[in-house]
Amino acid sequence: MTLPQRIIAASFTSLFLGIGSAMAADLAAPDSVTVPQAEASAFDWTGFYVGASIGYGFGEETTDLQAFPDVPAVDFGAFDLDGMTGGVQAGYNRQFGSFVAGIEADFQMTGFDGQGSGSVNSVNTDTDFGIDWYGTLRPRVGYAFDRTLVYATGGFAFGSVSGTIDADDGGSVAARVESDSAGLGYAVGAGIEHALTENLSIKAEYQYVHLRAEGHGVVSSGGVDTGVTASTSFEPNLHTAKVGLNYRF
Repeated sequence: MTLPQRIIAASFTSLFLGIGSAMAADLAAPDSVTVPQAEASAFDWTGFYVGASIGYGFGEETTDLQAFPDVPAVDFGAFDLDGMTGGVQAGYNRQFGSFVAGIEADFQMTGFDGQGSGSVNSVNTDTDFGIDWYGTLRPRVGYAFDRTLVYATGGFAFGSVSGTIDADDGGSVAARVESDSAGLGYAVGAGIEHALTENLSIKAEYQYVHLRAEGHGVVSSGGVDTGVTASTSFEPNLHTAKVGLNYRF
């Protein structure tokens, strides 16, 4: 074998040895792969719940009175009111990833009460009004940070609004109008809820509640009904802050 032939043969031998080494390396057992552990399931807010709440509210109320059909309504202005509130709620949540959507209804007994006084056409007036109870029916949408839910809410509101208007000019006019009527309106708000256990959660919530109650009251003078029916309008605007406890099924 000549020298050039020997060089070519040596080159092919080295090439085949390199290819064989590479194939042997590829056929070797792969390194062990660490399979990550599955993360624990996040808290699930889906389900029905019931609960109770207590809170405080304040706001203002405007009053209109029309004692005779041909006489323009008298605007008594705005008066402050405040008081405690307490009640129950029930609802349902459905979770989609980190987003939570649901609906909630609540019923609140209240101590909201306010008084105001003024003078209309030289007649002194005293107004006493209150909200006996109110309720809401509201969708809720929120974002869950595992066991903590931040949400916004808004919907329909209704309630019972009562009022008494006394008018006295110190002489010929001394009359009282009493009215108790249903109010309709809306409620909007936001809150935060935190799950203590799989079933029990606590929450804090702010709501703005607007109601308008239009009713009729009989005008009395000296304790005797005059037969005159007055139209009344009570329009409370409330800011409420509540804390509550929910139990989820």
